[in-house]
Amino acid sequence: MVKNRLLKYKLLLVLVLLCTQCAAVYGQEDAPEPAAAPAPAPEEEDVSPAPVGSIPWFPNNTKLTVCTSEWTPAVRCVGLDPVYWSGYEIDLFKAMMPLMGWTYDMIEWRCLEWDEMMNLLVNTTECDLAPAGMGPWQDRIDMGLRFSIATLQSGLSIMVRRSESDPGMWYFFSAMSTEVWLIMIFTGIATGVIVWLFEVGMKALNHETKWMGNVMWDTIGRPVQMRDYRLASIAANITGLVWSFVVFILMALYSANLTANLTVSQLNNSIRDVKDLPGRAVASWSGYQDDLRDKYKVQIIPYPWGDVADERKMAEDLVNGLVSAVVLDDSALRSLDADNCQTMIVGNQFDVFDQTVGFPRSTWQNTEFVDVFNIRMRQLLEAGEIENLQEEYIDVQLASCKTDNVEERYTVVTWNEVSGLWVILGSAVGFGILLIIVYRLWLYAKPSLLEKAWFRTMFPFLVPKSRLHRSLKRMVSKGMSKKDRYLNDEEIYEQRYEGAPVGYVDGSSDIQDGFVQQHERDMMCEEGGVPRRASVRPRGLTFEQLVLAELANLKEQINEMASHNSTDSGSEPIKSHSIHL
Repeated sequence: MVKNRLLKYKLLLVLVLLCTQCAAVYGQEDAPEPAAAPAPAPEEEDVSPAPVGSIPWFPNNTKLTVCTSEWTPAVRCVGLDPVYWSGYEIDLFKAMMPLMGWTYDMIEWRCLEWDEMMNLLVNTTECDLAPAGMGPWQDRIDMGLRFSIATLQSGLSIMVRRSESDPGMWYFFSAMSTEVWLIMIFTGIATGVIVWLFEVGMKALNHETKWMGNVMWDTIGRPVQMRDYRLASIAANITGLVWSFVVFILMALYSANLTANLTVSQLNNSIRDVKDLPGRAVASWSGYQDDLRDKYKVQIIPYPWGDVADERKMAEDLVNGLVSAVVLDDSALRSLDADNCQTMIVGNQFDVFDQTVGFPRSTWQNTEFVDVFNIRMRQLLEAGEIENLQEEYIDVQLASCKTDNVEERYTVVTWNEVSGLWVILGSAVGFGILLIIVYRLWLYAKPSLLEKAWFRTMFPFLVPKSRLHRSLKRMVSKGMSKKDRYLNDEEIYEQRYEGAPVGYVDGSSDIQDGFVQQHERDMMCEEGGVPRRASVRPRGLTFEQLVLAELANLKEQINEMASHNSTDSGSEPIKSHSIHL
């Protein structure tokens, strides 16, 4: 018992010692580290306005001077605080500012008339850049300006006075351009001649197509169901079919355009595109005078274009009848026309150009800035900003008076829109010529080829055979019956008709009458009381076919003679199969 108690005490003492050591070890790990030296206080961020010379890309400037000029819909700035400036070019430039590191405090905004802005850009260093939708024309480059990448593609358009009028008695010609009408007439005549020549080349003329005039009228009238085609050759029929297809497409386009044009307002002044402007009173900006005169032969009445008031002045003169048309940038005319029920835009854009940001000499010589500006501009355009701005400023909402009609554009079918049809027709003519060449080569080589046994074996379908040939072979092999021996005139004529050379499809009277008369004479002739059966020799048979016909006739005569003699003497007649050919 004593030993057991001592053992328990010893174990208890060991446990106490172990616990004491463990507490010492954990106490060292949890002891706090000595305090580190205090860190220096951070410097306060400078939030004061940018000091002099801190404008990105313009370190020597205290301000970045942005010059522009008001015109619809690119810039709206007259009488407004720069914060409220708007327009396509201004909003696009404002979206560029954060990408370039610019703020409103760094920029001096100047809204000028166009000529004043151009003077400052060319002759001074007061303007650093001009987001004004400038066209990068050569004369401006010669003055020392350079330009960014395109911010928008535009062009010139035509605005005229909108009015209801009688379209006139010849208005049905307006659905297609004059050149299309002339080409259609010439093509119809030429196709008729070509089809007739194909008939000649394929030796397929008949009494109706041997006259070129008949074929030409058939070709022109067939697409409108006026005449029937009586062509025989493959080349002529293919060409006629394609010509009918061309006419069908043109008729569909004509009907659609004429219907569309009759449902919209028509023009009293007949101005539909730039080709109608020469000789008219045309209002436009004086800066376009030389270009319109040199390129399009249009003498304009020059108007100033320094702000929106000048644009409205041109539109008012158009409505009042002082000018016949106004020619300006497409985006500007669309904005002017959107809410004006007395005007409309006609034709398509012409003299297309890019709108850009302009840089004076003092700016573009900093090539690093221009490169970075273009990169940021491209990033902005690729991000979809341009689509939002176009929807807001370019694709303007029309007034209700503008949306009453389906479309306020005059439509006309031009040669460029249908020239592909003539490519198809030309291909058909080329294929017809190829067929004629192949056919002519076949006629040249046919006699010698038909004499070759290998050719007749390999191409039996090319060896000419007639119904009479097959009939004679059948009579020889099986024996001629009463029905086979005595054919009526219609069947004989049919055989003669089918055996005639190519071209005699009408059965000329001289050939027909001569054949029938000869047949009647042969049938009425008797030798020794026995009627002699005439040999039927229609033209067009080969030598082998003629031999078979003569042998068949000879067999008939021998059997008839034998039958006649047996009647007189009482002997048995010769059987039909006693003669073998």
